[in-house]
Amino acid sequence: MDKKSKKILIIITILIVILFGFLINNKYSDIQSSNSETIEEPKEEIVYSDDFEELISQLNTSARLVDFLNDNFTYSPRVGSNALSPEEFFEEKKGGAQDFASFASYVLHKNGFISFSFVYESKGNTYYAVSLRDTDLPKYIYFDNEGAHIVSHGWSFRDLCQKEEERLGIKIERYGTVSPTSTNLEPQEWVNY
Repeated sequence: MDKKSKKILIIITILIVILFGFLINNKYSDIQSSNSETIEEPKEEIVYSDDFEELISQLNTSARLVDFLNDNFTYSPRVGSNALSPEEFFEEKKGGAQDFASFASYVLHKNGFISFSFVYESKGNTYYAVSLRDTDLPKYIYFDNEGAHIVSHGWSFRDLCQKEEERLGIKIERYGTVSPTSTNLEPQEWVNY
């Protein structure tokens, strides 16, 4: 075999190896994606009434939301990380911090804000707030006997935690975030503080 034929054979062999590797990689990716599709649990879809959705669309600023909460709802502390659904909370007109947080986070999310429920613990007590990006500034909403309050904080969760420690006179041990569409306000992942 002459030199030119050897070069062509080597090039063809390299191309076959590359093609074979590409085909195996794509087949492996297909298997992975089909496996991950079967492993995922179906998400529960909550359907709300048109009237409720119309109201939500009108609460399109954080100030409107806070005013709406303070004018229409009663703070009634309760135990547990499971919040009422936003529509149930709206119908009840009262709830604990977890219910206020779930509702507020949902409303902000539906109106295009980056928001989520922020959960933190201190000495066995669990606290709920809502973290949001409001006109490009980080803010959070907390809830107590006087209602809902919106506060600016620094650019990190540590800043938010420091602000809450000062406000409540506590030492936060850990914190986590929860999706704005979830009513189970137990973070999947906790961060020790």
